[in-house]
Amino acid sequence: MQGKIVHVPQIDLFKVRLEQIVSPKLPIVSLSHQINWDEIEKEFGKYYAINGRPSVPTRTMAGLLLLKSMFSVSDEDITPNWVQNPYW
Repeated sequence: MQGKIVHVPQIDLFKVRLEQIVSPKLPIVSLSHQINWDEIEKEFGKYYAINGRPSVPTRTMAGLLLLKSMFSVSDEDITPNWVQNPYW
C-alpha cells in the first residue's frame, strides 16, 4: 500500500512573498522587523491627501528615506537601487 499523496500547490514565481526570498539573518532585514511601521503610518499618514492621485505608501516613503540616509545615496539613485535590490 502506498502512502497518502499530499498535493502541494506549485509556487507562482510572480507571487512569491519577499520573506521567502531574502535572508532573515541580514542586519537590514532584522532592522525592518524592529521598526514599528504601524506607528509611522499613523504619524505620517495624516500629511498625505486622500483626494487626487494615489500616493506612495507611507512605509515605502519612510523606508526609502531611511535607506537613503543609511547608505548615503542621492535622490536620483535611491529609486533604481530600490527597484533592483530586494533587500531594500
